[in-house]
Amino acid sequence: MFKKILVGIDGSAKGDKALEMAIGLAKESGAEIHLVHVIPWPNLPNVFPPGAIAYVPESVIQDLTNELKAKAEKTLKERLLKVEEAGVSGKIKVLEGEPASAIVNYAQEEGVELIVVGNRGISGVKELLLGSVSHKVSQLARCPVLIVK
Repeated sequence: MFKKILVGIDGSAKGDKALEMAIGLAKESGAEIHLVHVIPWPNLPNVFPPGAIAYVPESVIQDLTNELKAKAEKTLKERLLKVEEAGVSGKIKVLEGEPASAIVNYAQEEGVELIVVGNRGISGVKELLLGSVSHKVSQLARCPVLIVK
């Protein structure tokens, strides 16, 4: 059925549940799993106060970006071990940008047939104002999206 499945990995328990679901689907269909983590650049939420980034030296921004990439790669490699232990082939990719758009663009470029993401549980007014990555992915994607609660 599916040959390529993308799983959005953010290091959360919800993301791990999405990965478990994707592994089960991949085993049934013989699919390859693409594990993707997105560094939300240039907005870097919760790192700098609004407007402060204009006053941060380029070297500090580069160091922070390198640190975030290293942490993301470590997280993805840990999840890739779970994929491989289940007898499924996989690959990892760290992306930068707005998370939903980066996930959807990667999926299109790689010919992904299913996107699996966890639901972080944002609801009500908060989701209306901020949106959620899973909701945005489901609206932008050109392939099926499975949102795991």
